Amino acid sequence: MRRLFWVAVGAAGTVTALRKAREVTDRHVPAGARSALGAAAGVTGAVRRAREEFRTATAQRESELRADLLAGADLARSRTTVDAWRAQRAASSGADGASGASASDPRAGDRGGRARPGGGSHRAEDPEDGPEGYSFY
Repeated sequence: MRRLFWVAVGAAGTVTALRKAREVTDRHVPAGARSALGAAAGVTGAVRRAREEFRTATAQRESELRADLLAGADLARSRTTVDAWRAQRAASSGADGASGASASDPRAGDRGGRARPGGGSHRAEDPEDGPEGYSFY
């Protein structure tokens, strides 16, 4: 109950202070300066509205592009195919050790059904690569 009392006291004090501050600024600030402040607030509001419109338009365009991109995609079939590939790869790596892609791997077609040279688990080492690995620098 004490906390609620002090919250109410703080809110009342804030309202009182804001009213007094407005009275002081109305008395001491020239009318031209007040209108300039009002114009600045108007510009701020316009910028805020423009930013919000931009975000809305960007989100709408992104959803349109995403819908166009995925319009003809059969996602369930794609996920099933990827899961099958992963299962085959896991089975072949478990049976063959670290031999990489197997002849049953559907992605091995461009290599003629052969495994990667030197085994699939070994990465090519480049002496110019830093400790982070491949880099554009």
